[in-house]
Amino acid sequence: MAHLISTYISEALESLPEYYFDKFVFTLRDRRKTPRFRCREVEETKAPVDTGEPVLRKTPNGDLDLNPSQEAKCCSADYWPLRSVPAHRRPKMKMPKEVEDEAKALVVSEGKDPSNKRLVLSRSSIQFGQYRDKTFKWLLENDLRYTARLVAQHRNERQHTTEQNPHMVNKDLLTSYAIAYTEVLKEVTSRHRAIEAEEKSMEPGQEGEALVGFGRYQNETLKDLYESKDKCKISYVEFLRGQRSSCSKASKMEDAIKYILKCDQKRRKKPPQSTSSFRGKWRRSLKKAQGGTFKFK
Repeated sequence: MAHLISTYISEALESLPEYYFDKFVFTLRDRRKTPRFRCREVEETKAPVDTGEPVLRKTPNGDLDLNPSQEAKCCSADYWPLRSVPAHRRPKMKMPKEVEDEAKALVVSEGKDPSNKRLVLSRSSIQFGQYRDKTFKWLLENDLRYTARLVAQHRNERQHTTEQNPHMVNKDLLTSYAIAYTEVLKEVTSRHRAIEAEEKSMEPGQEGEALVGFGRYQNETLKDLYESKDKCKISYVEFLRGQRSSCSKASKMEDAIKYILKCDQKRRKKPPQSTSSFRGKWRRSLKKAQGGTFKFK
């Protein structure tokens, strides 16, 4: 157990951004609130500077933890959709200038620099949804899956509209804050691709363009997975066929199985190539190869 604890601590420290690692070192104290080591035994460190960078949660194997934190789950449990609240009791959406002024005031109250745009952006508050009034920084640290999906959907919306109402501007600001971080941008891009694939799959005859959405081939389209000649993928498709009776209803797996079985059915109905058709193709190809006429007897 002691070995596991030390391993987890080591992994956690390795994943910390420089600012938070410095903060950890700077605040390391024993119960008497005095340094655990003599001053001459350690390097002199400066108090860390908060730049508004979020601390992205990681799983034990080092991947991004996309699941909501316990704090986020509590917020979701207490959330009431606006449509269920009488109009006169619904909170008023703040204008962008008001959101910015409140963020600057928060930065000042923390004794930090309000001219630091990234820092002010991190303290800006969300004006919609289940995490309303939480800061952008809090959102990235507590529910990355929700953030990635929201930002991807907004980027998709922005391809069709330039509207500048407070709701859209708030999403614009959140998007600019979130995609500044490489790991978040990668997740947003993946979600955006999934949205585009889903939209395309809604077109007649394009069901295979949807992404698998689960498992080791989640970023593959259903069509590419089904038609692949790769042995591992062929084996995976065969595995899915066997899950027909045990998969969850209305799940991505059920959608994939339905597509696979539909394609199987089409293959069985496809008529075999006739002998006369094959003979005709063979005669034409031979004639072309010889550069002259050829009589088939």
